[in-house]
Amino acid sequence: MNADPQRAGLGFDLEPMGQIVVEVEQGASWAFQDGPFGGRSCTRFREIVWKAPSFEARSLWANGTYRSGGETADAEIRAMLRSDDQTLMYLRYVARFSLIGKPSFTLTGQVEASAKSPRFKWTDLAQIVGLGELDTSTWLLTYDVGVLHPSRLASHQGV
Repeated sequence: MNADPQRAGLGFDLEPMGQIVVEVEQGASWAFQDGPFGGRSCTRFREIVWKAPSFEARSLWANGTYRSGGETADAEIRAMLRSDDQTLMYLRYVARFSLIGKPSFTLTGQVEASAKSPRFKWTDLAQIVGLGELDTSTWLLTYDVGVLHPSRLASHQGV
């Protein structure tokens, strides 16, 4: 197995893609705890900012739903972002986290961008992964994210 930290060990590379910071809007959450799958809530976000090595994007619209039960919860997040070159990008991801102790999150998702910008062609088949933590004093959720590319997977396997 390759010891390179950017190598996932499965024949694909993980490209570092900066941080995604989600600012939860205080008082903009609605919930019930007695649904068929446990608790469910919906939350509006004040802002989502994605700072990557090659771009920065900010949300125009963002919200999420949460399903909880037992000791874990899933969050489904959706946002429309605008990059620093004005390209519109749609971000959606699922994050799983523990309801016990300090909230740590694992993230997986996709991003798509307007075809008008060749700069973001990489989003067509990319998978986003990340790890994050919630600061409960500021309600900022910060993820370190990376991107997996299928074309790189194929090139490593000689396809």
